Order: sequence, then C-alpha cells, then structure tokens
Amino acid sequence: MKKISEIIEQVIVTQPFLEEALAFGFLNLTAFAEYIRPYIERESQKSLSVHAIKMALSRMEKPKNIREKIPKRSFHNMSTRIGLSIMTLPRSSKSVEIVTGCMIETRRKNDHFFTMIEGIHEIDIIYETSIHQHLLWQIPVSLQLLCVPDLALISIDLSDIEISTPWLFYSITKQLAFHNINIIQVLSTYHEFGIIVSVSNLKHAVSVLMS
Repeated sequence: MKKISEIIEQVIVTQPFLEEALAFGFLNLTAFAEYIRPYIERESQKSLSVHAIKMALSRMEKPKNIREKIPKRSFHNMSTRIGLSIMTLPRSSKSVEIVTGCMIETRRKNDHFFTMIEGIHEIDIIYETSIHQHLLWQIPVSLQLLCVPDLALISIDLSDIEISTPWLFYSITKQLAFHNINIIQVLSTYHEFGIIVSVSNLKHAVSVLMS
C-alpha cells in the first residue's frame, strides 16, 4: 500500500505549476488538500481527513525537480512583428502544393513574411495580413479550416547556452500564463523562439518577458 507522501509526490512532480507553488510557499495547503483528497483516498484505499493530507503536504521537502529557486528569466534580445494572420488547412498533398506555391510566389515578388508549420493532420500558414486577399484567390474556401487575423509575433534570440538550459521554454510560457496572456501559436528555429499572440496582448507580453 502506498504512503500518503508518495501519492502526493506523484501528483506534485508531474505538474510544474503545483511544484513551484508548493516549493515557494504559494500554495493554500488546506484548499489543495481538499482538492486532491478523492485521488489520495482512491490511491491509498483508505479514508483520510483533509487535515491529515495537509500535514503530509506541510512535511514534504522541496519536490525533487526543484533543487533551488529557479530565477525568473528576462529576455531582452527580442523583436516583434505585427499585422499577421494565421490560416489553418487540412494536411494533404494538395494543401502542401498550394501553400508551397504561395510561399514561393510571395517571397519572389515582395518578400512578405510567410511561413508554414506542418503537423500530422493540419497545416498552419502565418503571413502578413496585407496579402490575405491575394491568398484567398489561390486557396479554396473549402480548404480553410480557420483564419485568425490581428496577430503579432514575438521572436526571442537564444544563445547556445540558453538552448541547452532546462526549463527555458517553460520559463517563457509560464510567465505569460501567470499574466493570463494566451499563446496562439509557437514557431522556432534553433536560435529563435517565436510566440504568436493577439495584437491586443503584444505590449503586455513584451513587458512581462523583459521584466
């Protein structure tokens, strides 16, 4: 039979937000004990009081994944681009052919921002909204699953050291999540990490990442 402390640790270490909150004393132990009580009772196969679970939480050492307080990272090598849209298409040979043709033509004529993210089932194209009407002439409405305008890109330049640092991308997305900033899409190369947000959130997001 598992110990209460072992079951609690299983809950905590798989959820980084909870892990940090507990390690840094931000967690309301009574409320959290009440929330996880059904799971703890099911796993331990016995009835437990909220007080007993709370005491087990208070006796826990820092979760294994947190050896010391991880400093909040600030990112200053950033650039932004506004006036973007995302269009989602089903992934098929026809879609790939059309999107590739649009990309080649767009780059050849005026070098507008245009990139493609290819998943297993869908393709996202991210492009300057100024060429939206032109794309509509080439991409049939029947292929368009979704189109979202009024977007902005935050591009963060990363060093080789930062790329090999654990928790890097989590530290970026965590800061935005804590400030209720929705990430619509991400795109990256080896030394660049790009975040797509709504234009209305751009100023706030940049301020959060630079602070």
